[in-house]
Amino acid sequence: MICSNCGKEISDTAKFCRFCGTKVEWEMYCKECGAKLQSDSAFCSECGKPLAGNAESAADEVPVGGFRWEEDSAGNVFVTGHSGNGSIVNIPPVIDGKRVTEISSGAFRENKAVTDITVPRSVVRIGNRAFSNSPSLRSVTIKAEITEIGREMFYKCTALTDVKLPDTVRVIEASAFYGCTELRSITIPEGVTEIGAEAFMGCTELEIVTIPDSVVEIGDGAFKYCKSLKSVTIPAGLKRTGERVFIDCQALERAEIKPGAEEIGVQMFYYCSRLRSVDIPDSVVRIGEYAFDHCPSLTVTYRGKTYKPQGDDSAELKELYGDINNAGK
Repeated sequence: MICSNCGKEISDTAKFCRFCGTKVEWEMYCKECGAKLQSDSAFCSECGKPLAGNAESAADEVPVGGFRWEEDSAGNVFVTGHSGNGSIVNIPPVIDGKRVTEISSGAFRENKAVTDITVPRSVVRIGNRAFSNSPSLRSVTIKAEITEIGREMFYKCTALTDVKLPDTVRVIEASAFYGCTELRSITIPEGVTEIGAEAFMGCTELEIVTIPDSVVEIGDGAFKYCKSLKSVTIPAGLKRTGERVFIDCQALERAEIKPGAEEIGVQMFYYCSRLRSVDIPDSVVRIGEYAFDHCPSLTVTYRGKTYKPQGDDSAELKELYGDINNAGK
């Protein structure tokens, strides 16, 4: 940090400037919301949180190595990068006495040092590609009440194993977790309505994914090449699906389609060679071409009738596709 008296750089934890001897007067800020605190307060006047263990000084604002940041016209701070060598990064809610409200697009892109990141509640937006191509990143905790996981936010974070998403998320944008090859499970929060194209494509170790009934749209190839995925439940609220959503998920054995779901997209389960049985509810009124092709072990039940496809492009598959699409007319 910089001494306010002589302007020289001093330690982030210094009590006195080693050059001019000026005492460093730290201002205190709430860890939850970033508001400036009164020294004799028991509760934060902004968010009401008790202050026992919930206060940080300006000495805690800039970790080793520091953040790159800019200030907007409203006096809020957005983090544009991190130049430190520390592996664990807790983004502060306050920098230079100003509230941190945004992590800019690409702020931590291609960062090779960081392994763990925590985003504070003060942040209201995280830009696209914010953490993409960071090969050492293993764990991300997002306390911020953001509504979107942006495009390519964690693209090819190949060490990522643990992500905690806030309940406020409504959209997971395209390629958000593309190529996260160590990600084994993820819970998509209730309230998410859209999963973008290729959002989890190439997550080859992903075994468990929880898709809530609030999801109404899943984009093209959202779970394409998730070769370890064993089970999936299609949510009751699903209205629209892109093409090839689960194509080539070779370990997939079980797919439950909940009553209420309306569409099975083109090549949705194409080349899911271990898929054994699917019950299609009456609510499904559209099915795309080749939805179940190259599924040699599959038995499908629809409106009390059982279909056992014998080979690809079989008469039974054509009959199934025709029965569903005709019922939806």
